[in-house]
Amino acid sequence: MRPLDERGFSLLETMIALALVAIALCSLVQLVVVSTNSNAEARRLSLASILARQKVEELRALGPDLSPQPAASLDANTAGLCDFLNEYGRSLGTGQAAPPGTMYVRRWSIVPLPDDPADSMVLQVVVVPTVWHGVPLPAGADPRLFGGAQLVTVKTRRPA
Repeated sequence: MRPLDERGFSLLETMIALALVAIALCSLVQLVVVSTNSNAEARRLSLASILARQKVEELRALGPDLSPQPAASLDANTAGLCDFLNEYGRSLGTGQAAPPGTMYVRRWSIVPLPDDPADSMVLQVVVVPTVWHGVPLPAGADPRLFGGAQLVTVKTRRPA
């Protein structure tokens, strides 16, 4: 006959129950960690998309003042064609070197549409994160894989 505790369970049954509870709690902790990381990544991606959309709207609002700029400005920081943003999307300034606290670099280009260069411009905005999970982004990596965003649109001037 097995020894029973005050509730009528044997020691083996109690140990099995505790092991099952421990396994369930470990699985739950892993689920919480994965969901927390997923939520943080979704926040970064959403913010990058919002920041890109914001700049597209600013560029579209220029109307007739919209003038062609170099397309190479999407690949490197070009004065006047990029700005630096903190983790909340607030501007930290412009230029070629990112100031401390920069979490995103937003770059844009304005090039004539090849089929209608006189009246249509292609607007491209890229938002590049500078760090991913606390580590600087690998050189040459596609920023969209690390929570970045890219938007492309066409702005056509209305005939007078």
